Amino acid sequence: MRKAGWLIGGFVLLTTGCGAAETSFEPNVFSEKDDYGNLSYEGGIQLFYREDEVAAIRLTEESEGPYQTARGAKVGMPQNEMVKLYGEQYMDSRGSGFLDYFYDSENDKLLTDPMKDLPPGSPEDAEKIHLVSTKLNVDEHADSILIMDRRWAVYRD
Repeated sequence: MRKAGWLIGGFVLLTTGCGAAETSFEPNVFSEKDDYGNLSYEGGIQLFYREDEVAAIRLTEESEGPYQTARGAKVGMPQNEMVKLYGEQYMDSRGSGFLDYFYDSENDKLLTDPMKDLPPGSPEDAEKIHLVSTKLNVDEHADSILIMDRRWAVYRD
């Protein structure tokens, strides 16, 4: 839990002081701006909340300059540099357009085979698994980076 806490805590600290992007709303109209539980900040950072706690952090294309993960991964980085930072042993999804790394905070270990190692269970159990997921573009550079718990990844809550 400590490693995942530091990872998420580091991102929260990076976003401290960033003002939320201003959005204007038209009365009597529901739109994509009404995305509950999601706050977008200037600079390409999105935070997703569950019961007033951060469940996921997304770095988008706009974050390419100033923001990075605790290991130094950032949007725009080539796939091979991402693999140098996080390693290959625990990487899932090579060749799928994503690089995924799963961490079991209850047992304090990275998962070697997430499809086999991920235990079925309740949404609350899914909160104990954390992952870093990098979406790659056609040039195999990081298009976006998501740090989230498995509950948010599966249930989007």
